[in-house]
Amino acid sequence: MALNRRGNRANSIIDDLTEAVELSSDNVKVFCLLGKCYEMKKMKSEAKAAFKEALKTEPSSYVALAALHRLRR
Repeated sequence: MALNRRGNRANSIIDDLTEAVELSSDNVKVFCLLGKCYEMKKMKSEAKAAFKEALKTEPSSYVALAALHRLRR
């Protein structure tokens, strides 16, 4: 049951972050948070896409670069 609640909360957070990205598509922090949520849900391709979007705005984002490196494995 706790896992289900955590999954539902992650879905809610993903929905909120997706909406935030639609409102401001140049927010590196939002893309990185979205990527982390996808990564927690084992949604690897979605996580990579979110981190790549972060790098479009801030190519030197350590968080996004480190995450993409980690997700290559």
